[in-house]
Amino acid sequence: MRRTAVRWLADPRSRGFSDALTYQWLGLDRLDFFQVNLEHHPRFDNSTKLAARYEIYETMAYSLRENDSVRNLLQSDYVIINGVVAEYYQLRDVTGNQYRRVKLPKDSPRNSSSMPMTVSSAVAAGVA
Repeated sequence: MRRTAVRWLADPRSRGFSDALTYQWLGLDRLDFFQVNLEHHPRFDNSTKLAARYEIYETMAYSLRENDSVRNLLQSDYVIINGVVAEYYQLRDVTGNQYRRVKLPKDSPRNSSSMPMTVSSAVAAGVA
């Protein structure tokens, strides 16, 4: 059964399952109801918001594919990001639209919480 699950998750068609699970489990329909405080986050524009939303889906898909622990969703030494999100997190040497695993520097404030930015923002705002 484990081999079947691993094979199924490796199939690109499983992405629909992963995205639907993420959307429902995290209640992502509520993300559009909260607003980012632009005084505290002046660089958070529409492209950042969209990239942050995809960060959630990419992180969950990675976790399922790699059979990663749920604990790593809350705290780990890496994030799944693209260039837009990396710029927002002030991580250098990450460019382009492709999401990938990026190891966090030891002094990164993200080490204390590797939750994707939109999820942590929604939790802080009481939305999720």
